[in-house]
Amino acid sequence: MGKVVGAFGQGHILFHPHGAEAAADRVYEGYKAVGRRIRALKPDLLVVISGDHLFNLGTSYQMPYAVGVADEYLPWGDTDVPVRPFAGQREFGEGLVRFGAEQDFDLAKLEAHGFRPDHGISVPVMFAAPRGDLPVVPININICMEPLPNPRRCQALGNLLKKYVEQCRPVGERVVVIGAGGLSHWLMVDRDGEINEIFDRHVLALIEAGRGDELAEMTAADLLATAGNGGMETLYWITMLATVPGARGETIFYEPMYSWKTGIAATQLHV
Repeated sequence: MGKVVGAFGQGHILFHPHGAEAAADRVYEGYKAVGRRIRALKPDLLVVISGDHLFNLGTSYQMPYAVGVADEYLPWGDTDVPVRPFAGQREFGEGLVRFGAEQDFDLAKLEAHGFRPDHGISVPVMFAAPRGDLPVVPININICMEPLPNPRRCQALGNLLKKYVEQCRPVGERVVVIGAGGLSHWLMVDRDGEINEIFDRHVLALIEAGRGDELAEMTAADLLATAGNGGMETLYWITMLATVPGARGETIFYEPMYSWKTGIAATQLHV
């Protein structure tokens, strides 16, 4: 059996630091700290749970959950991410999709020829696996659709991933999971640019106390109203948290980046 040896929540954007240089530096250093911690765990595989920002999956593609099944990925290159390929792990992705079907959880597939990861995946990979040689399996949760994915269902997806690693993967395989996105932000709506710092700090406090599973008690409507349309990315954290139930977290950093229109944080779950 395999094991989830590490789990992290982190933001997935890097914008120009103009006007917020000190805060931007703290975000950058925080991302680097996450990368160092991940590499220290010596994983065989990295699962990155995030979303597509309409670069690959437009409104015509309303799949709520999809798994990357490719040997290699080429980043889209948005937000100035270097367009260098990084390794995938087709066999893990294919197996997870099959396991999901057996467990009554339908997962779509993302093939390399039709899927180029945008910053949602490629920014965390850039810090965790800068040489591109650590195999990555992207899991896409689609928050650009209606109805929005349900927090409880995302928690169930995390449970499914945990069971798959523990029951179906090779003995000794070490897996690290990243929930990459968030936290609160409103984009291109009436409240554009707002951040709910109270919500963000509440999320981090729950995780520090080992109570991150309580986030799944929110409805999608609750999360949308409290954290914003961009804050639906908290679903990626909820999914990640379900792979290490009860684990206590350590906040690595938190920055309310108003110039970037988002609250950004990173946390490590101590497994």
